[in-house]
Amino acid sequence: MKHFSLPLLGILLALFLPSLASGKSLKEQALPDSLAPGLEHLTALISTEKGRRLELDKIETVLSFIQKRKPENTLYYPEKKFNSTSIYFEFDIRTDLENILKYTYNPNIPAEAVMPASLRSSVWKNTAKDQKCPALLWNSLDNLKSPVEVNGSEYTVISPDIHTGAYYGYDQDRKLILCSYQGKKLFISLSRQKDRSEVGKKGLVLGSDYDWNYIYSGEKGINLPGLGWVSSYMYDSCTIIIYYETDPGKPLVRCAVFKWLRAGWSNLNMVKKTHLYKGLIRHKNCLKEVLEHPLLPRPEILENSFAEFKNKSTEALRTEIRKYFDYLCARYRNDKKLKKTKYAKLLKNKNYLLTLSRTEMLAILSKEYIKNILGKENRHTARLSKINSR
Repeated sequence: MKHFSLPLLGILLALFLPSLASGKSLKEQALPDSLAPGLEHLTALISTEKGRRLELDKIETVLSFIQKRKPENTLYYPEKKFNSTSIYFEFDIRTDLENILKYTYNPNIPAEAVMPASLRSSVWKNTAKDQKCPALLWNSLDNLKSPVEVNGSEYTVISPDIHTGAYYGYDQDRKLILCSYQGKKLFISLSRQKDRSEVGKKGLVLGSDYDWNYIYSGEKGINLPGLGWVSSYMYDSCTIIIYYETDPGKPLVRCAVFKWLRAGWSNLNMVKKTHLYKGLIRHKNCLKEVLEHPLLPRPEILENSFAEFKNKSTEALRTEIRKYFDYLCARYRNDKKLKKTKYAKLLKNKNYLLTLSRTEMLAILSKEYIKNILGKENRHTARLSKINSR
């Protein structure tokens, strides 16, 4: 284990976690203490112990807070747990809960297709097939006399960090709960990281993060001068996401996120609230762009398209990904981040293509399919959006 002097540690912190321009104007505000018992109840539900069930009366204060108006430019954070940095974040999605479930928690629609800026891939591990969720939850929306719960575990790989380029893979326990509260539909997604993540690896965000083009090197480290050697990890993370139809008469759902994260290196937590904030802004913008897009096909059309991708041979997938890599090299040939690093050579390396698994190649095609539907520039895969588009 490496030990740093205090001056050097300060420099590393400044490099690893650069301050946010938008975060400077945010006022940090602790959540009311009255929310603590409800949040404790929800995090305890993620436990693998049997017999733990949601008790709605224990989270009434949490649900009441979610519905309240809040001042702008305020960064709320819940009580400290798991020795981690915490944040609360909320936003509204102009759709109904049924649509959110059909697109975002659908075993036949890859999660990375709906959240391409947040995920490289996500696989629900304890099912016979590579699925994100083993249940068609929306089929229970019309009969919610008692909560519907789904338990499982998931292997997740996140997209590269905008500043450091680091990306991580980790296992997490999951619990999904669908219920009704005071006549309104409520969906709760709970997750808790199982163990320390795999070591952070070097990735690259090509162009704007809104382009959703990422490179994954497979090489340990981060993309900061003099710090390429760093062995960084996500040590612990826990997330509560509550989707609440605040007004059943409108296609509008409040998405509320409570998040705790501890990450860094040498067992030092280098996460700041403002960086969690920016990560959730990234997630919000991406999810809203997909789910609110007027040209987004019906879920069943997406299901058929992704099923066709899965039926492709491994060699056919490699051919598609080779075209995608060639496109990236051409589009970003003048990008300094690509020209001055080894990533351009990596994209042209035939051996690198052979290292990609079917899951990783399918994730790329899924993102490209969605990007073309949304009008993102990528001409070579435009035909993908026509598959099963009738």
